[in-house]
Amino acid sequence: MKRAFSGSWTAVINTNSDDPALDDGKRELELGKLIMDAALAAGVKVVVYSALPWVEKLTGGAVKVRLCDCKSYLTMLDIAVAILWAGICGR
Repeated sequence: MKRAFSGSWTAVINTNSDDPALDDGKRELELGKLIMDAALAAGVKVVVYSALPWVEKLTGGAVKVRLCDCKSYLTMLDIAVAILWAGICGR
């Protein structure tokens, strides 16, 4: 995956929370980490990432929303990140 980012200054990343293969949140976090680590290793300077508010952090641990918390965790890495909070889409 590092080769895919090679020579890139920025990357736009979105993991699909509705993908059945990522059904437990943990897999989405692992996928996000894999992608972000590859971007960092390739020298990407800025990441635009589709995330959600870190509910657990915002509520002082009173409320946990796995989908939101997994996506937001990835924004804590040592890279400039622009967060897109596009809202929730109905079906």
